[in-house]
Amino acid sequence: MLVDSFGRPVAITLAPGQRHDLKACAGLWAEMRGGWLVADRAFESDRLRAELAAHGVFTCIPTKQGRRKQYFLSAPLYAHRHTVENAFARMKRFKRLALRCEKLADSFLGFVLLAASLDWLLSEV
Repeated sequence: MLVDSFGRPVAITLAPGQRHDLKACAGLWAEMRGGWLVADRAFESDRLRAELAAHGVFTCIPTKQGRRKQYFLSAPLYAHRHTVENAFARMKRFKRLALRCEKLADSFLGFVLLAASLDWLLSEV
């Protein structure tokens, strides 16, 4: 899920649980135009940085331990990484999402999109 600076969902994709985060979110990068991507170490790769730079997106991702090439990390900007986690927490208020009651991916994605829409409507921005 991509969120804006207020923590509201902007783009959502659904992937199997065994797929790596970097591969699961590959379709979301086209949604980004300019701005910053703040993510954790799971998203640290040269390919992702190059792809986002082509779209005019700056990255704030910590480099992995033991890597030769170290990238700049803005600690105050990285402190805002929790906004996406807060968006997931707000959506998990809905019991169907928290317990994953839906058996089909399409049904589950429908409820995720409904929760994201309600999150937009109830946001205090």
